[in-house]
Amino acid sequence: MNTKKITDEQDLQIAFAIRQKVFIEEQEVPEDEEFDEFDTLDAACDHILVYYNEQPVGTGRLRVVDGYGKLERICILIEFRKFGLGKVIIQSLEEIALEKGLTKSKLNAQ
Repeated sequence: MNTKKITDEQDLQIAFAIRQKVFIEEQEVPEDEEFDEFDTLDAACDHILVYYNEQPVGTGRLRVVDGYGKLERICILIEFRKFGLGKVIIQSLEEIALEKGLTKSKLNAQ
């Protein structure tokens, strides 16, 4: 298992598809609440994918808010939730936060 920082539109669309399955279809979050103005490739937000056996199976994002890193939109496809991938996503997002000079992070979860 490994993570990859999203740098192109194709990978961003893969992350959106994972979020669609987990949040909108599985958890019934309204689509207009799930996707927002931070779902872009600009510097306002960093998105990642997590891979299991070379397959993208999870995603998350980091947003800088008031001087701390906010870990958001973390999700893993249901059939891959028993492999410790959530921890991998959080660690990867925390590493990005440290690279940005942030010393505090908050996790947004539901």
